Amino acid sequence: MLAQSNTPRKVAIYLRVSTTEQSTEGFGLEAQKKTLLDYVKHNIALNLTTKPEWVFTDIHTGSDLNRPGLLKLRDAVRRQEFDAVLVLKIDRLSRSLQHLLMIFAEMEKHQVSFISLHENIDFRGAIGRLLFQIMGAMAQFERELIKGRTFMGKVASAEMGNYTGTHIPFGYKEVLNPNGKGKHIELLTEERKWVEKIYDWYINDGLGEGQIAKKLNEHKVHKGRFKIKRHQFTPWTNMPVNTILTNPVYRGEFVANQKDENGNLLSEEKWTIVKVPACVSEVTFLQAQIVRKEHKGGFHKREYLLTGKLWDMTLAVPKAFVGATRTKGGFSYRRKQFLKNEKWNPVFEIPGKQMEDFVWHKILSAIKNPEVFIKTYASMQKTDQESVTDIEN
Repeated sequence: MLAQSNTPRKVAIYLRVSTTEQSTEGFGLEAQKKTLLDYVKHNIALNLTTKPEWVFTDIHTGSDLNRPGLLKLRDAVRRQEFDAVLVLKIDRLSRSLQHLLMIFAEMEKHQVSFISLHENIDFRGAIGRLLFQIMGAMAQFERELIKGRTFMGKVASAEMGNYTGTHIPFGYKEVLNPNGKGKHIELLTEERKWVEKIYDWYINDGLGEGQIAKKLNEHKVHKGRFKIKRHQFTPWTNMPVNTILTNPVYRGEFVANQKDENGNLLSEEKWTIVKVPACVSEVTFLQAQIVRKEHKGGFHKREYLLTGKLWDMTLAVPKAFVGATRTKGGFSYRRKQFLKNEKWNPVFEIPGKQMEDFVWHKILSAIKNPEVFIKTYASMQKTDQESVTDIEN
């Protein structure tokens, strides 16, 4: 039972819903307010009173303390403007037991009580405090159960091949599955072209994330992460460029659960990976990660991966190829000119990106098919040995 008192009690009212939709549907802010005002008005025996400036509202999640209405309420508690705080349900104040206990300690310090209508408790004295802790623990327990069920449902949906991400990546659109259950993502041709340009600028032209963002802004490229913003222009910054360069979805893999329901990172063997259409090749994505590892973003001097590793073996004295930037953009591998019979041999040039792609494909092929690689390598060694024997003879 609610504790009764003949002493007039000034009561503040706190109202909260978690989203804008909830504020206008179901038991929203107005419905909560009417119920609590009726309670104050009709419970004459409790001698409660309130006024408009003591009504505090929030449209915000209950797990966050940084709510405008709650912050104002706590300031008023510190000033001891009223005797008690009235809510419809205890989880309106907070869904975190730790936060609830902290707010209560603050109220107790300033001699402000707490009343929850739904749980039928008046937080005064030892029994009220015990009930408060029990109900707070139950609210948090329920929230943890919901989080766990939501997480498991998300993983189960991903295992069925559905895209369960919160945001739609740049370069993609969201499409409902034909059976109406779940959704997947498909490529947007125009945006995909810009993704390819971003990787090309980063890998081949040596541009940093900020420089790429500047180029995208110059071209007025739309980067809306949500449907409503898809056709609105908002300036690019380093962060979305960084996301495009590092998100594995762009190489065709959506990781549904890098973290568990509590936000802890999971080991890779526990990840649920959904195959999605790739914007760039696996080779291109890996090249971008190598560049990032070496330069950590920003403007950088390009590292030419094959410098000193490519040799012109057709010459009597083999010559190495060196990476170099091309004046018209991109880069190449060049074998420097040299004197032969008192004449300069011309510079020999190989397109850089095509050569690196070729080498990367060979490396990936060797990783995926080690038996074939071993046989090919053994055959090459045999051929080389025969060539050496012929020369010696």
